[in-house]
This record gives sequence, C-alpha cells and structure tokens, in this order.
Amino acid sequence: MLERIVNISPNTDYKKSNGNHKFNRKNNPYAFSSITNNDSVSISPATALLSSYGWKLKNFNSGDDKIEISFEYEDFLFVASLELIELSKYQRINYRVSKTVNNYSAEVTITIGVSAPVAEDNRKNDSSRKMDKLKAFFEHIREVTLSKPNFITDILTLDTLYADYKNELKEEFFYLNHCLMKFLETYLSKKIDITNIEGVEHDFKIKSIQIK
Repeated sequence: MLERIVNISPNTDYKKSNGNHKFNRKNNPYAFSSITNNDSVSISPATALLSSYGWKLKNFNSGDDKIEISFEYEDFLFVASLELIELSKYQRINYRVSKTVNNYSAEVTITIGVSAPVAEDNRKNDSSRKMDKLKAFFEHIREVTLSKPNFITDILTLDTLYADYKNELKEEFFYLNHCLMKFLETYLSKKIDITNIEGVEHDFKIKSIQIK
C-alpha cells in the first residue's frame, strides 16, 4: 500500500519550507512519510534535483517497496513506477508518455508505453538532453492520422512505426533513466551501482500506442 501522494505546486518556493516537517522511517528504511501543517509539501533535495533537470514534478507516491513518479518535461507527461528491491539489478524502466496534440480537426491525446534499458554506461552522461526525437516521433504518429480511439499493441505495427526513431529514442531515454537513478540515489541516500545481467535483453521498446 502506498503511504503518501505528494502533489507539487508549480508556485512552490524551492528555498523555503512551509510549516514544520519531519520524515519518519517505518519498517522499511527506505519508506518515508511526510508530515506537514497544510497541503503544501516542502521540496526535498531529491525533488529539487528533478527541478534542476527542468522536470516539473506532478505526483510522487512512496511505498515500502515501490515508488511511482510523474513529471512534465519538454511538454510531455512521463509516468514511471520503480521497485525498490534489488535496485542494482534494475535492467529497465517502464514509462507511460503522454502529450495532447492538434490532429487537424480536433485535439487528441497520444500515450505510448516505453520500456527503456538501464545501462551501466548511461550513468556517465550528465549533459542535459532535449527530447527532440520523441517530439518527432509524436509528430509522426499524428501525421499518419491513426483513427481515434485506437490502442496498438501489435509488435509488427509498432516496429514499423518507430523503426526510424529507435536509436535516437534509446539515447534520450538513457538520459531520463540516468536522471531518475540519480534522483533515487538522492532520495534513498544510497549509491546504486547498476550491474548488467548477462542474457537479459537491453533493447529499447515501444510496447503500445494509445490515441484518444
């Protein structure tokens, strides 16, 4: 059961605390609950780190063994869920990525399901990266004028749609994963050394496309 849902206001002052705050570790040393005098939540060093990336944190759910996070970046909404058990063996992070676009006669919301590998070398990439190829891919989806509503999970259809974008998308999500793992290290006060497991596939995948 998730212990806390944190909603971050875009007007939150990152340098000031609202009320008295304390953090309690319960049975699991990585599980925290935030206690405040009102609905505002002070920005922890971990969430301040996300802000330094240009990410706008929307929701953050912290449980005993799982973290769920949603944030806006480059006009996209990203949602990710991460298990806290055996983080060093984490091989990939699954995202839902959404954006509302103008599809000629009406607005549509495109959501893609992404499975992006976590690699040892992606942690060396500290340079900021724009999501230009992701923007181009969403524009490509819009231009092929898929019918609305639509939910695509067929592997061959998906492969055809993103084949020309795959390598660059992989690099962009390497950057996201790098930032997200640094966020976890700060939040948990724990260094995470990723160890790639032999025989585990490390390919970038788009697992679904939804249009509604």
